Amino acid sequence: MSEPAVIPPEVAAQFTRWITELQVDVAETVGGVLLRGARVVPVGISQGATSRPTTAAGSLVGFALRNRSEEADVSVTVYLHDGWDDTGDVVLAVSLAPGESVRDWFGPGGLNIAYGLFVHADGPVDGSVFLRGVQ
Repeated sequence: MSEPAVIPPEVAAQFTRWITELQVDVAETVGGVLLRGARVVPVGISQGATSRPTTAAGSLVGFALRNRSEEADVSVTVYLHDGWDDTGDVVLAVSLAPGESVRDWFGPGGLNIAYGLFVHADGPVDGSVFLRGVQ
C-alpha cells in the first residue's frame, strides 16, 4: 500500500485562505447573489434602528451619524463597541457637535469586529453603520 500524499504547509495555507475567502463571499449573498456593497444597518433613533447591528464577527467599513439634539448646546458622543454590550472594547468614539453630521469610510477592508458590534450614544443620534462579513 502506498503512503498518503503529504501536502506542503504553504499549499495547505493557500487552500485555507481560499476556503475562508469563499466562506466570506457566500456569507455576503442574498439569495445567492453576491452583495457588492456594505450592509447598511440603522442605529440611534432612526426608524428600524438597533443597538446591536451585528452579533457576529465581521468588518465595520463605515458610518454616517447625525446629532439630533433639540438643544443648541448639547454635544453627543457615539461609542462603537466590539462586544455584546457597552462593556466591549471601544472600536471608536465619535463626538458630534449640536446639529453636526459625520461620515467616514474604512473600506474596502474595514475595521475587524471580533465579537459583534454594539452602538451606544449619550444623546439622540440617527444614522447607520456599514458592515461586511458574516451575519
